[in-house]
Amino acid sequence: MKRVLSYGVAAALAVAVGFSSAASASTLTFTNYGASDGITSNLVQPVVSTPGAVNQVGQPSSSLPNPGWDPFGTLDTTHNWINIGASGTVLTFSLASLASSIYNNILYFVWGSPNGDNTVTLSNGDSLTTAGLGSVVNQPNNPAGYLIGLNLTPGATTVSFTTRETAFEFAFAAAAPEPSTWAMMILGFAGVGFMAYRRKSQAAGFRIA
Repeated sequence: MKRVLSYGVAAALAVAVGFSSAASASTLTFTNYGASDGITSNLVQPVVSTPGAVNQVGQPSSSLPNPGWDPFGTLDTTHNWINIGASGTVLTFSLASLASSIYNNILYFVWGSPNGDNTVTLSNGDSLTTAGLGSVVNQPNNPAGYLIGLNLTPGATTVSFTTRETAFEFAFAAAAPEPSTWAMMILGFAGVGFMAYRRKSQAAGFRIA
């Protein structure tokens, strides 16, 4: 069973993995937040209508050439995701239609079982392949799904998902604040809690006096 991380924990533990735009202008940078959490990632996925891809709920039993792994885990039976199950199939989505998955110009999605030749490409030509995720993630028969924050480069209006092997499993995720934002939020909550505790202590002391 895959390790489950909520957005708060995942963001706090996020490891930025990517490539400098100076090294390769066409390679997208990203953050890997770790193993996906199907609950917080369970948005209503865009409907796909092509013979090579289908919308799935839970672990599949479809007629695709390769139904692939559920990015939320083999025991999942409730969460929505999209499966490209035929080599060469391309699914393109308008970034404007994915507003609930974009925060601070970062697109959040779950990349399931990234062990094939999967590619994510923006309309301006910038792209990220499975190999770009690194050897720890890109492993043969890796059943896990990973929450990815993809940095959208200027000028992009669409995002496309394709594979030259069978199976590309993914699901758009609810946009999550960046780790620095989470840190400020946590400090803010801690400060509020401390002030409430201090006021309560002062009130108790006043009554005793």
